[in-house]
Amino acid sequence: MFVSGNKFALIVITALITVITIGCTTTATITGDIYYRERIALPPSAKITVTLEDVSRADTAATVIGKREFTSEHQVPIPFEIEYQPSDIKPNHRYALRAQIRSADNQLLWATTEHYGVLTHDMPKDKISLQLVRASQPQISGSLNADERRFAYVCDQQLVLAIFTPTQAVVHINGENLQLKPAPAASGARYTNERAELWSKGKSAKISVDGQELSSCVSTPAQLPWADAKSRGIDFRATGNEPGWVLELDADLQIEFIGDYGNYRVVTPVPVPTLDSAQKSSYHAVTETHDLLVTIETKTCRDTMSDAQFTQQVRILLDGKAYNGCGKSL
Repeated sequence: MFVSGNKFALIVITALITVITIGCTTTATITGDIYYRERIALPPSAKITVTLEDVSRADTAATVIGKREFTSEHQVPIPFEIEYQPSDIKPNHRYALRAQIRSADNQLLWATTEHYGVLTHDMPKDKISLQLVRASQPQISGSLNADERRFAYVCDQQLVLAIFTPTQAVVHINGENLQLKPAPAASGARYTNERAELWSKGKSAKISVDGQELSSCVSTPAQLPWADAKSRGIDFRATGNEPGWVLELDADLQIEFIGDYGNYRVVTPVPVPTLDSAQKSSYHAVTETHDLLVTIETKTCRDTMSDAQFTQQVRILLDGKAYNGCGKSL
């Protein structure tokens, strides 16, 4: 059969458009697992929901980028994967994962209470471990709002955590959690109570407490894990790379080391520190299963991935394996 030149060209163009369209609709996948620490079996028919959201702005609702709802016949840790369109990801936006476990009758059982940033701003892109907290615990007593979003504001060297829901904003500052209610505003999102005010407009915010206004408050996504740790009472936090690890020290409770991007965890009591010098101290914890030595030295340290500068160098020796990174007191 003879095909004219024009018709052949049209067929070729149509085929190319089809190929390009297929290529543009290719999805990407983010994987990980969810777990909780209680030794409680997952109830039969429990419903698990993991959501990937754009949480870039405090004054607008989070945008769902991807979502996975499923049941599992296995106990924690439970793997998950979420598909999303790479074209939906903007490098200057912030993205986070959120997870919930509900009973067959829709009662909330466990949920994430921390921010799990992903994809942009040097956050991990895959193999994310999400820790869920039991709903009866004080952190999420009552109903956990699915629209909760967390922001870290840096206000002239002071770190402030703000948690937004449709009904309130909770501001963690100076060891207090201040609950603020929505208030009229010509633009942005404004929350107040008798002591404080938070008025967010895009990436910046005006924050005042007891008549004192904090200056130059700017949303800083990279500081969110540090602000969240500070709100939980963590006294010192450190991070390192290749593979990624985090250490959190609560001087009144424990040391927690999270290695291999969340796949490995060690928790020990806090030993009495040894002062090696005026600039260096060590914590040596030995348990039945682990030997952990943490050395903290006051010395300028630069993160090898983010290039962020810290005030202290940290060396960790865990069961004979060495880790090096940077940290700071909170």
